[in-house]
Amino acid sequence: MVPAPSAPVVPLDALDRILAFDRTLHERAVTRVVPTAVGPALLFDPAPSSWDLNFVAVDLPPAPFALIAQETDRVQSKLAHRLAIVDADDAGLADEARAAGWQVDCHVAMVATREPRRVADGVAEEVTRDAIRELRAAALREWSPMDDATVAEILLADAAVGEAGAERVFAAREAGRVVAAARLYADARAGIGQIEDVFTAATHRGRGHGRAVVLAALDASQAAGHDLTFLWADAGDWPAQMYGRLGFDEVGRRRRLRCTANG
Repeated sequence: MVPAPSAPVVPLDALDRILAFDRTLHERAVTRVVPTAVGPALLFDPAPSSWDLNFVAVDLPPAPFALIAQETDRVQSKLAHRLAIVDADDAGLADEARAAGWQVDCHVAMVATREPRRVADGVAEEVTRDAIRELRAAALREWSPMDDATVAEILLADAAVGEAGAERVFAAREAGRVVAAARLYADARAGIGQIEDVFTAATHRGRGHGRAVVLAALDASQAAGHDLTFLWADAGDWPAQMYGRLGFDEVGRRRRLRCTANG
């Protein structure tokens, strides 16, 4: 008889460690942290177009949405966007935000808990940040149309996070050209690594490159002695299913409440 697979082993404090790492990483990367009535506003002045480095980190338990919106509007008055991140899966708050015309994203924290299914369908290598610059620009334009100046701002924000997170970069190539990449951020003292910005060029998908860069980053994190390696995924989107096949399991969720400055 074939033994049943063992249940995933998820560290009891995994989500708390992830949220602490995430907050610390972004506070190190930004140029200003401004207190508000709902939690600190993190601002990166050189790149106002970067959503990921210009947001309000809502403390728990979260304040009412009306106050979150008011404070976000106040501290982001010079930005073209409004963004508040709530480190909890608060459905009521999400409903209030939607009713006010905001968009709500649900992000899933996934932790590597099982041995990944490995197949010989891609090879990845460690590269420099500059090696993936062209691919990263393509990814940004695929997610949201933007001009060269905006792309340059976000690449600058990428570099700031990379410096704050002891970044390592992994890429897969075809015919010498980088076609997929992933970043690994880490805090060696906390024993934690984060896989981020996984992307494969549209014309090279379905060939195992995404799997290859994720596994390369995961292997590097574990080889560095991290007992916790995680990533964020959009709830319900297909990459979360791929990460599940690579041994990642959900440990928690958070909400991103966002809109443009004019609503």
